[in-house]
Amino acid sequence: MKKIVIFFLCCISFISFSIESFIYRIFPEEIYPGMVVSIYGKWNSDISNVYIMINNIKIENDYILYFSNERIDLLITDFYGISNFYLNSSGNSTSRILNIKTLTPIRYFSKATYKLKYTVKIDFSKIIKIGSGIVYVYIPQPVLSDTILSKKDIDISRLPDYIQDNGIYIYKIDLNKERFFSFEQVYEMTTQFKFVELTDDIEPFYENINLDFYKFYTGENSFIKPYNKLIQNTVKKIIGDEKNNIKKLRLIYNWVRSKMTHKYPPESRDVEYIFENFKGDCLSDTILFSSLARSIGIPVRINSGNIFYPVWKIAGGHFWQEAFISGIGWIPLDVSLGHAPEFMKNQNFPTDTEYYYGGADGLRIDFCRGRVKIMKPDENDILKTDHYLESLQYPYVVPKDVGNTKVIPDIKSKIDILE
Repeated sequence: MKKIVIFFLCCISFISFSIESFIYRIFPEEIYPGMVVSIYGKWNSDISNVYIMINNIKIENDYILYFSNERIDLLITDFYGISNFYLNSSGNSTSRILNIKTLTPIRYFSKATYKLKYTVKIDFSKIIKIGSGIVYVYIPQPVLSDTILSKKDIDISRLPDYIQDNGIYIYKIDLNKERFFSFEQVYEMTTQFKFVELTDDIEPFYENINLDFYKFYTGENSFIKPYNKLIQNTVKKIIGDEKNNIKKLRLIYNWVRSKMTHKYPPESRDVEYIFENFKGDCLSDTILFSSLARSIGIPVRINSGNIFYPVWKIAGGHFWQEAFISGIGWIPLDVSLGHAPEFMKNQNFPTDTEYYYGGADGLRIDFCRGRVKIMKPDENDILKTDHYLESLQYPYVVPKDVGNTKVIPDIKSKIDILE
């Protein structure tokens, strides 16, 4: 009898442990981008120990609007289709299937795998002030999404000291011992094309403009100036009495595309200079388009990274945009490729410039989509405090102790297309 009781207690203990993290309800069952989804269940009450993914893409805590040990309210911003929702809480995991829909068809095609060599060389010899002598070097990595499906290291010359949960490699450099940093990485990346079919008969869902998500992606930063009077007066002329956000988006896109001509490097990327001259590079296009769209409450994020030049076997730095429409999600837009077809000549890009209103090619690397979290290790080598960048196009360097320390290294990086 005693053995039976002990066995029974062990079974209860095992069951209790195995169901420590579980989900019993998701509301609503039918989900569209822009909706807040409530997930009910049981898990650890410390959000720092909870890791959430949808289709192997990590969901940042910024999109968790409410958290307790029995409910999570999650803002859905992307279309995933029939998706796997995965939650890991203090080592215990659980998953459920989500049905995430969209108001318009989204096509995926032309899946391909590329082998790339990423080389970085940093010269710290021109530093104004070293401070403690310790700096952190951040090497961006491709951001997994519905267009970048996978990334696998084949060879790396120097293993990172840390890897952030969003995949960025971090190296801790003692400048008293090392004045030059060298890095070489060979990896495979699988991508696919995406096209969002935008037609005038789509009626977007209600936009919850009070969410921090909307406030951030319609707000101002050092480049994008939606509150500029010139921007606000111009956008009124562009959109007229139009009420539908998708139609507004098309009007703004076409206006910018018709006005801008390519010039690199531009004399200035100030929004008023761009308006005066209508000349600039891909970042100039992004600044103008984003300022106009954000000024009327359409969320826009900057994507930065590299686009491929297959004929030249290299990848070059590039900025492009995504606009958010509730009910559809993030819509890819590339004003630069939409108005400068010479970029695409002989490079295997889609030759129809109309494609880039709603289309993303698989010939690019996203290093940053909107904003990127940068973590700093503490004294015990544990990643803790973080800040955000709205671009991480190239390797990034920060001192261990910020204070007034200035680090101005000479950074050179390139990406070669091996096959």
